[in-house]
Amino acid sequence: MQILRAAEDYLEAMLMMQQRHGYIRSIDIAEHLGVTKPSVTYTTKRLRENGYITMDRDGLITLTPSGMDIASRMLDRHHTLTKFLMELGVDAETAEEDACKMEHDISEQTYAALCRHAIGKLGILGEDDAGLGETAGTDETARGSFGCRGRFHSAPRALTRRRGFAMLKKRKYPLDSDTVRGLMLCVSSKNDDWHGGTAMLKIGEFSKLSRVSVRMLRHYDEVGLLAPSEVDPMTGYRYYSERQLITAGRIAALRALGFGLSDTRELLRLYDDRAALDARLAAQRTRLEALAADTAQKLRLLDTARERLRKEADMNYNVTIKTLPARYAACVRMTIPCYEAEGMVWDVLCRETDHMPLVPDDPCYCSVTFLDEEYKERDVLIEASKTVRGRYPDTEHVRFRTLPPVTYAGCVYRGSYAQISDVIAAVAAWVTANGYESAGPMFDIYHVSPHETQNPDEFVTEVCFPVREA
Repeated sequence: MQILRAAEDYLEAMLMMQQRHGYIRSIDIAEHLGVTKPSVTYTTKRLRENGYITMDRDGLITLTPSGMDIASRMLDRHHTLTKFLMELGVDAETAEEDACKMEHDISEQTYAALCRHAIGKLGILGEDDAGLGETAGTDETARGSFGCRGRFHSAPRALTRRRGFAMLKKRKYPLDSDTVRGLMLCVSSKNDDWHGGTAMLKIGEFSKLSRVSVRMLRHYDEVGLLAPSEVDPMTGYRYYSERQLITAGRIAALRALGFGLSDTRELLRLYDDRAALDARLAAQRTRLEALAADTAQKLRLLDTARERLRKEADMNYNVTIKTLPARYAACVRMTIPCYEAEGMVWDVLCRETDHMPLVPDDPCYCSVTFLDEEYKERDVLIEASKTVRGRYPDTEHVRFRTLPPVTYAGCVYRGSYAQISDVIAAVAAWVTANGYESAGPMFDIYHVSPHETQNPDEFVTEVCFPVREA
C-alpha cells in the first residue's frame, strides 16, 4: 500500500512518543500533532487496518515492523536534513522546521545524493550516519541515527514531490530563504535534472487562497464541479493542486455573473472556446438586462404603492355620469401581448398617420377600449382611438370612422397607472350601488398621457364604464 504524508506524520510522531515516554497513547499524539482526538481515532483505525500499528485493550499503541520501518525512515530523514541544513548556516530552529517540510517530499534519489554529499564533501554526518552514503542510489531509504534534537513541527505539506528547491519558495509554507540559498549553493546544476512540480494544498489552505469556503468546496466536489486532486485514503483529507486555483477563480467569476452550478459546469468545458463562451456570456447579459428592467419596474410599483398607502385615507374617487357624443376618430384594433404593451398600438397609429395632415378634434379624445369579456394575462384585444376633424383614407391598420355616442360612469384621477385598479374597483362599485348596469366594454380616456409628459405624477386619466339604468 502506498502511504501518504499525513499517515507518515502519525507514524513518525508515534516513534518519537515511544522514544520519549516508552509508550504511545492517542492523547499524546493528538497533543503532539495539534489535531483533534476524533482525527487521531480515525487515522489510527486506518493504520491498524493496514497493518502499521496494533492497539491493546488499554489503548496503548505498538508499531508493527512495517510501521516501524516507515517511522524510522522519516525520523532518520528529519535528523539528517536538520544536521545538513545547520551545516549550511541555517539556525537550529529554522533547520528543524524546514527539515519537517522536506522530509516527505524529497525523492529517494535526491536524499541519497544529499547524504553522499554530506559525507564526502561536508563531513557533517557522524559514525551513526555512515550507512547513509553507502545506500545512495539504491531503492532502499538511507538509514541514520534515530536521535532527533529540538522541537518537532507538523506543518501542512505538499503531496507531490518538489525537485526544484527554488520552486519551494512559492508554497504556503516555504522554506526559509537561508535554507533555499544554502541548498542551491550545494547543488551543481549540470548534474541535476530539475523539474517544477505542482504543490498540493489541504482544503483549508486551498480555501484561503481561492476565497471559497470549505463547505462550498465540498459541495463543488459533490456536484462534480471541482473535485480534489487527491484524497488521502488513510485520513480522508482532501488535497488540491495549485493549478486548480485557476478553476476555482473561474467558478467564482461565473457564479458572480449569475450562472447556476449546472451552467457553470458546462461553461468550464467551454472556457477555451472563446466564440462559444462569448455567445453564452452575451445571452446572460441579455437575460440580466431583462431582469434589471423587470426589477426596476417592480421598484417603481413599490414606490407607488407606498405613496398610495400614505394617501389612502384621503382618497375619494368622484364618480359621475357623463355622455360622450358621436365623434370621428382614427382607430387601430390590435391584439397585444399584455396590457403593459399598449404603447404598441399607439406606435402603429402614429407611424401610419405621420404623413397625413391630421387635425385633432376640440376637445381631442385619446382613448383605449378593452374589448375582451374578461381579464387576460396575454393576447389582449384593444382598440385605440384619437378624435380628429375632417376625412382621411384608411391605412393598413388605421381605420377612420364615426364612433357612436355613449353614456358612461367615469372617474378622473391624477397619477401613475399603477393605481388604476383601485379606480376601476371604485367605479364598478359605484355603478352597482347606484342602480346601473354595464352597457359595453370599459375604456380609458387619456387627458394627459405619456405623450405630453414623462412624469407619472402628472398623468390625467379617466376610467369609463358604459352604463344604462338597470
